[in-house]
Amino acid sequence: MLAARLHAVGDVRLEEVDAPSPPGPTEVVVAPQWCGLCGTDAREYFGPGGSVPDEPHVLTGIHKPVTLGHELSAVVTEIGSRVSRVAVGDAVAVFPLVTCGRCTSCIQGHPILCPFKAWIGMSTLYGGLGDLMLVDESMVSPLGDIDPVVGAMIEPASVALEAATAARIRAGDVVLVSGCGPIGVLTVLAAKALGSSLVFANDPQPLRAAAAEALGAVIVPSDPAEALDAIHQLAPDGVDAAVNCAGKEPSLDLCIRAVRPGGTVSVPAVHATPPAVDVWKVTRNALTIVGSLGYSRDTWDRTIALVASGAYPIGSLNPIRIERDRLVEDGLEALGATAAAATKILVRVGAGL
Repeated sequence: MLAARLHAVGDVRLEEVDAPSPPGPTEVVVAPQWCGLCGTDAREYFGPGGSVPDEPHVLTGIHKPVTLGHELSAVVTEIGSRVSRVAVGDAVAVFPLVTCGRCTSCIQGHPILCPFKAWIGMSTLYGGLGDLMLVDESMVSPLGDIDPVVGAMIEPASVALEAATAARIRAGDVVLVSGCGPIGVLTVLAAKALGSSLVFANDPQPLRAAAAEALGAVIVPSDPAEALDAIHQLAPDGVDAAVNCAGKEPSLDLCIRAVRPGGTVSVPAVHATPPAVDVWKVTRNALTIVGSLGYSRDTWDRTIALVASGAYPIGSLNPIRIERDRLVEDGLEALGATAAAATKILVRVGAGL
């Protein structure tokens, strides 16, 4: 079968690899249909990397070259003898996290914190940019009537919903989303799905800000002081919650200054360097700052339910669609372009459903 594999920084090849063996009793074989690209894929292609191991992974033993792709929808092609969750022909999303199941974090129900965790498309044998994958039944979630194109965005939508949930957004809340890349714009939708009455957003890139505005956000200036003035015109006491999706110190500082006393700041963004934090402001206003890493299985399942109900309309992102044989030129290279960075890029892997 064919698979797009990362060999090294700047070296991704579409090449022949071995197809999966027949599934075991609780395993399924799926054929990826659509696969999203994200910042992690870009870092592996452009450097410095760090998510795809050069040496055998402690849990899976996998190392470069690795088949990329962890945001995917697929169709079930084979099932094991004891599989009951799905049937051949079902459209599914694939939960991409693999954990040890034995560490303290796994036992306490926080597998995202497993120190040995592996990710499909980074540190497992199969990835979403291959023709076929062999996975455990527990890792596939039926999509029902959800379009497979939308199904390929369940993974980043789960990241956004986890961040919005960590921010303790409730019905009627006023929210700030700082940073309008793909996770940021999905967080705008997640905040609305949780009942937010008003969502502010900002980003120095006009195309990204426009993408958030198209989804219903009120855009405020990228300059922090001007942003605060604009926020206070509509929310004099400040916002109830803020989500830092930019990974930049000024964005985090704006979030801290924008929330009302007693408010919450959620931080899903990866900061390249440790930012300075105004602890005085945090203390005097009794703020809560909470990190948000990935998503739980509960959030994954909730994302699918909200998308299916129409409450979380992630398909409105209108993703760019490309073919797998143009992965490098139209996908990975485009991730560095401002125009493409405003939305998701999805790769057609299978024939489509």
